[in-house]
Amino acid sequence: MEKLVLFDLDGVLLSEDAYLYATAATVGEFVSLLYPHVLFRRPAESMTLADFRLLRELFLPPLLLDALRTRALNSNWDKAYTLVVLAGCESAARDHRFAASRFAASSIKQLRSMAGSGQDLVATLRERERGMAYPEDLFSAVQAVFQRYYLGDDRAAAACLRSGTSAFETLLAEQEVLRRFLNDLRERGATLGIGTGRPRAEAKKALTRFGLWSAFAPDRICTIDEVQKEEEQRGVAPFALAKPHPYTYQRSAAGFPAHDVYVVGDSVSDAIAAERAGFRFVGVGDRRAFASVSVSPVAAVNTVSDLRADCFQL
Repeated sequence: MEKLVLFDLDGVLLSEDAYLYATAATVGEFVSLLYPHVLFRRPAESMTLADFRLLRELFLPPLLLDALRTRALNSNWDKAYTLVVLAGCESAARDHRFAASRFAASSIKQLRSMAGSGQDLVATLRERERGMAYPEDLFSAVQAVFQRYYLGDDRAAAACLRSGTSAFETLLAEQEVLRRFLNDLRERGATLGIGTGRPRAEAKKALTRFGLWSAFAPDRICTIDEVQKEEEQRGVAPFALAKPHPYTYQRSAAGFPAHDVYVVGDSVSDAIAAERAGFRFVGVGDRRAFASVSVSPVAAVNTVSDLRADCFQL
């Protein structure tokens, strides 16, 4: 029987660095709004890659990033929004005093005290944001600022802000290694697809740049754009069908028997979505990251470079 192999992108094929830089810079901008006396980034005319790296160290260190992933916060918009709200909670708890040195520890502590995961957790955060000195539609404001940092702003003075952090996009394996691996899967009869929280244009731009977009079947690609269209048609809340909801992978796999579908992902969100859809899961990254979910990966590798066609029983 033909198999379908669905790939998440960030953390699997593509490095998350470009998105995480934008996430951290977004948090820094909103924290500066909440605490006007604190400046976390240089003026726009002197912003550099080093500044993005510093912001990531301050607002998205590894332990905090792991805590967010464990709570199935898959979208970088969700990550940024969560940290902005937690910064506001920190403000209320400490009489508007703020120290970046304790931000990560405080955020992790707050996350541990809150119930739910994924969009349930985001809904809880929406309740907590009320009364904070932020824009009324905070999530949309966070989303807009994130997109400006990631995609770039033609009006910005600094070159890296004009091009956006997307200019720093990299693969997680050598281009030729990935190309051969994907071709091997196809030659063995597998259909390749994508299930990502990225917008379609961003996914296509990155993979086309590295010559990989054509490896995937056009009708087996689901991005956040398709998810949002389905949400509108069903009349459900925004992001209600985003990972860890299984819709992203289910849409890509329409017509395939569940036992013939493999999901390759790096996050708890991917694992939960695959499990709910009844698909097989192949984990990429630290195996301990999947310990909090009941799904047992049919294979687990440290990096995408370690994946082989044999992992998929073709």
